[in-house]
Amino acid sequence: EMEQGRTEEAVSWLRRAIALVPNDQDTLYQLTLALHRLGQDQEAERYQSRFKELDETSRAAKATLDKILAQPHNASLRCDMGKLLLRIDKTQQAERWFLSALHEDPEHRPTHQALAEYYEKKSNPPARERAEFHRRKAG
Repeated sequence: EMEQGRTEEAVSWLRRAIALVPNDQDTLYQLTLALHRLGQDQEAERYQSRFKELDETSRAAKATLDKILAQPHNASLRCDMGKLLLRIDKTQQAERWFLSALHEDPEHRPTHQALAEYYEKKSNPPARERAEFHRRKAG
């Protein structure tokens, strides 16, 4: 739609896409551009701010991954990666990084704390049990 000069239609489609996948950087960027074209700068700035936040977090995750590759048994780095992934709503990947941190150091308190917080946000009984377990391990 943007390429055809139908910016309002493009914005409509992009808003729908963001509703389905709120942290898709490409969609956020395109929506920002389209809103600026329509003179809706205030709304565009909100999306641009979210895009920048995601971009910074993605860069931090890449840098953390490089550190993990250099120090593969470092539980703190693995925990940090999990926290970064949670910030960009990659919850399943985050959980795997947290669990890999505990594989390296089963008593790593920051990871237990992060997992307790992660599981507390879920509403099912097994998650609540996991949250309680990790809360106890975190001290």
